Amino acid sequence: MNALKTYKIVAIAIEETKNLIPEDTFMVKDLFIGYKWKKISPTMRKDIGRQFLFKIEEFKNLNIEKFNFESGQLTF
Repeated sequence: MNALKTYKIVAIAIEETKNLIPEDTFMVKDLFIGYKWKKISPTMRKDIGRQFLFKIEEFKNLNIEKFNFESGQLTF
């Protein structure tokens, strides 16, 4: 169940990137309204970030690139 939920949340995050300006930098949590992100368990948040990273590496046509790694936080 968690894997399916994670997959759906990652799909929502990728869809939300379409609303960004091309030069925007963001973290995955920025793609969600704060209260929605806070309702997700920390373990699932890590899984979502990991799966998001896999997706952008797999699908280069998304034009999302990993930008920086600071304090354990990936920025795209």
